[in-house]
Amino acid sequence: MEAGSLMSGDDLGRPVARSLAVVFTGRAVTLALQFVAFAIAAAYLEPALLGVYTFAIAFAALFRLLPAFSFDPVVTRDLSQRPEDEPTLVPNVAYLRFALAGAAYVALAAGLVFGGYGENRAEAALIAGFVLPAVALDTFRNSLGVRLRLGWTSFADVLEGVVTLVGVILLAAADAGVFAFLWLYVGAKFVNGLVLLVCVSRIARFSWRPRIEGWPSLLRGAAPLALATILIALYFRIDMVVLARLKPAADVGQYGAAYKFFDTLLLIPALVVGVFQPVIARSAVQDPEILRRRFARAVQLMTVAGLGVAVLGAMTAPRALPALPGFDRYGGAGDALALLAVAAGFAFVGTIVQTTLIATHRQRQLVYVAGAALALNVVLNATLIPPFSYMGAAAATVATEVFVVCLSLLAIRSLRLGWPLRDLARSLAAAGLLAGALGVTYALPPLAQVAVGAVAYAVAVLLTGAVPRSDFALLLRRA
Repeated sequence: MEAGSLMSGDDLGRPVARSLAVVFTGRAVTLALQFVAFAIAAAYLEPALLGVYTFAIAFAALFRLLPAFSFDPVVTRDLSQRPEDEPTLVPNVAYLRFALAGAAYVALAAGLVFGGYGENRAEAALIAGFVLPAVALDTFRNSLGVRLRLGWTSFADVLEGVVTLVGVILLAAADAGVFAFLWLYVGAKFVNGLVLLVCVSRIARFSWRPRIEGWPSLLRGAAPLALATILIALYFRIDMVVLARLKPAADVGQYGAAYKFFDTLLLIPALVVGVFQPVIARSAVQDPEILRRRFARAVQLMTVAGLGVAVLGAMTAPRALPALPGFDRYGGAGDALALLAVAAGFAFVGTIVQTTLIATHRQRQLVYVAGAALALNVVLNATLIPPFSYMGAAAATVATEVFVVCLSLLAIRSLRLGWPLRDLARSLAAAGLLAGALGVTYALPPLAQVAVGAVAYAVAVLLTGAVPRSDFALLLRRA
């Protein structure tokens, strides 16, 4: 593989680097706000009520799949390849999503009635379900993404974090119940979506007249990917649903706290893909060699990031998570996160591979990958949760993510793409140095050990050449 940057050699380098810097800076601020808010909420609600809160959000997230319908990657791909469709495509996808949100809420209510989750959890999930129409507003992120104008999306996310933090502080001070925290969650999501709508209206012109006659074709175009996404999301969320059905609320709270961190880790590849998806989509219709080069570099960068997250999380989470303010009662969450961090590392690579399948119009293959993964995950959860509770759920997630990466790499072979194995040895060497640094610093306080490990890994990545210095230099210049 070339030693140069992923972006070098064409005119996309600086815009992509700038977008990555903006996105990660904004997300870092947002995550800081959200974690402070979550820590306050976790300490105030304690494991049992936090279990109600996290179950409600996870249950609503399952039904969010219907209005989302995987339109975003399809819309981004189509806008990248046919920008003249934007005036009618974007608003009509938003209208269609709003209609699907109504159907999704009805399905959510029916699921609660037949699921037997109890009155408290059912009412909590019904409140969280009001977030579903906000999915329609997320459609406008696509217009910003294809222009690499992601500063406004970061602003919307930061504002959501501010609203959430201020709201949590006020609710805790007012001795509010768990339902009030769920209403805050819903309101903050709508604030985010409305800001996006205002921002995108400044740079894009839409034809706002609904074209209902075109909705069936939109549904058919996104259906294969939507089915794959539903299956993937089910194996990501089914563990929480099964756990809530079989185990006490306190166990759900422990796993919910760990899963909050896991979801946060998965934002890293999601953010990278949000920047690179338009680039990969353009590459797919330009030159196979350009596609291979960009794919190989993206996979290598995600391998480096994934190994760092896996090793750092596995070796520090059991001590570090309970050491965070507000999480002193969540020792079990730290144990679960140690396993989930390994799953996140594999998901980093899998996300890049799956995005490339979408960009090359091979989303039907994702259906087979996701279906097989869901079947494996259901079997593992049914087997491991009864004896091992949330640790069994975490182990099932790790095994499923390994399986998904293997199947995804097999699916991408038809494009003559694969894991850049020549650079894997350097990545593994950097991860080995990280493990050594964490081993010799175990006597430090847990959070100090995490900080030392993060710095040590950055140095190790540079020393081993796992990431070329040109990539770091380009990103730092644009930051």
